[in-house]
Amino acid sequence: MDIAAPGGDLGPFFDPATGANAQVQYLILSTVMDFDPSVGIVPAWAWYAGTSMASPHVAAVAALVKAKHPSWGPAAIRQRLLSSATDIGRPRYFGAGLIDADRATR
Repeated sequence: MDIAAPGGDLGPFFDPATGANAQVQYLILSTVMDFDPSVGIVPAWAWYAGTSMASPHVAAVAALVKAKHPSWGPAAIRQRLLSSATDIGRPRYFGAGLIDADRATR
C-alpha cells in the first residue's frame, strides 16, 4: 500500500459472512451503464465500494498535479502525492496516508 484514497466501505454493521447490513451512506455513488430491455443500454447510478472507487481518486489527483507541473515525470508526481498525503494511521494499512488533492496541487 503506497497511499490511501476514498473508496467507500459497507459500514460498521456490515456482516461479510452473510452480506447483510450494508449501509449506503458509507459507499461511493458512481455512474454505470445499465441495460433496459425496452430501450437498450442506459446511463444509471449505483453505490459501490473498494479499489474500483479509490483508484480513480488517485489518478485524478495525479492528473491535477501533472496539469500544474507539465514538465514533471511519473517519479516527481508520485513523490508529490506521497509527500502531501494526510497521515491517517499505520503505514502498513494506509501507506503515506490519505491522498490530499488540495495539498498536492499547491
